[in-house]
Amino acid sequence: LLDEDRPDEARAMFEEAAAQGFADVLRDNYWLLTTMTLAEASARFLDGPRSEILYAALIPFAGKNVMGTPEGGVGAVDRYLGLLAASLGRLDDAESHLEASLRVNSAMGAARWVAHTRADLAAVLLSRDRAGDRERALSLLRDCLDACGRLAMSTLGVRVAERLSDLGDAVAPAVAGRRPTETGYETAVMRREGEYVTVVFDGKGFRLRDSKGLRFLAILVSAPGREFHALDLVAAVSGAPPGPRRKDTSAGPPSEFGDAGEILDERAKVEYRGRVLDLEEEIQEAEAFGDDDRAARAKAEREFVVGQLAAGMGIRGSSRVASSSAERARLSVTRAIRSAIARILEHSPALGEHLTATIRTGTYCSYTPDPATPRTWRT
Repeated sequence: LLDEDRPDEARAMFEEAAAQGFADVLRDNYWLLTTMTLAEASARFLDGPRSEILYAALIPFAGKNVMGTPEGGVGAVDRYLGLLAASLGRLDDAESHLEASLRVNSAMGAARWVAHTRADLAAVLLSRDRAGDRERALSLLRDCLDACGRLAMSTLGVRVAERLSDLGDAVAPAVAGRRPTETGYETAVMRREGEYVTVVFDGKGFRLRDSKGLRFLAILVSAPGREFHALDLVAAVSGAPPGPRRKDTSAGPPSEFGDAGEILDERAKVEYRGRVLDLEEEIQEAEAFGDDDRAARAKAEREFVVGQLAAGMGIRGSSRVASSSAERARLSVTRAIRSAIARILEHSPALGEHLTATIRTGTYCSYTPDPATPRTWRT
């Protein structure tokens, strides 16, 4: 939840577990795995009193590795002790624990947890800022970013790239392992990760909630110069086969811009009306039994079905005629892409302007960057 920028939900779950000083966390096979998660959350919340409790609970397990079956592993306990110590201002202890975490995770070949620990240790060194700390922190961040690229750890990679960028422009290009261009990095990222899309451009990263427009953009930027029919883009994103694109050779405009017949045939109308009646009965039954969740689901479906039925009928009950599938796809794709670029502009004016200049929408869509400053996109 914290990684997905949902801190309020994360805090609510954390508070529930911490209400009795974590006494409600069952001391079973999952206790250590659960406590690791709570420790990282407590450290990120800078919750001093809870961090002290968790530190005392975990210190007997220093040097150990935490596993959950079948959940997997979360690496060395020392990493979480280090995070807690850092949040409590005990930076020397934090350094000691994180060094131990590097040894344990490296010995296991746990490359992902090594990468996380390097980023954690770099943060501690930068905060402490003694002689040599900054130089070592930069080295750790460089190694971490390199590992993120090899291991496809985009979320951590974006965070580390941002940190390096904050530390100075001269550092970031070398760290990223990419040749700098006049406008920044040659390599950019637009990668979907669950409900969010990670974007990196010119060494700066951010995350946006996933949308069709972002998915359309990811397809286009991954194939510079290639034209995609709007129907193919819709099909690629929805997983459905593309609609027909054959043009009518008879007199008149191409058939792909003509109408596509009635939106709803008679059978569909009958089925929609029948479903509405079924849902009315289900709502009444659910409300009679006090099942609010079931009633809410049924109401939501009824609203959707009624909307579909209304969309397919004219004011007087006559069938509406659909525009061509190609025209609908053109309008849908264009709106979605423009909306996505507008959202990107809020976070990265440079990327928003780049996409505005290089993305062409219409029946055929494409991405045509300037050959003088080529971009390699990871999607």
